[in-house]
Amino acid sequence: MTALLTLPVIHGAEASVTAGFSPGGSALDLILQFTDSARQSADVAAYDFTSRPVAQALSAAVARGVKVRLVADEKKSRDRWSLVSQLA
Repeated sequence: MTALLTLPVIHGAEASVTAGFSPGGSALDLILQFTDSARQSADVAAYDFTSRPVAQALSAAVARGVKVRLVADEKKSRDRWSLVSQLA
């Protein structure tokens, strides 16, 4: 499976978009970098949420006081491998 990730990054009045691809790991690296740098909030939308490193990074963000919102597919979130319930 191949995935493309784009993250808008806003610094002051400037905004940029960064792309990451998977396989190859750059998408995961960008997600972890984004999550680790979040100060106020992080909004995540995922059809199939099975990444343990991302779940751990989001949990760490919550522990730092970051407001994390996750939108996930209802049926897939009940899947055997889904990590959605760990973030509830």
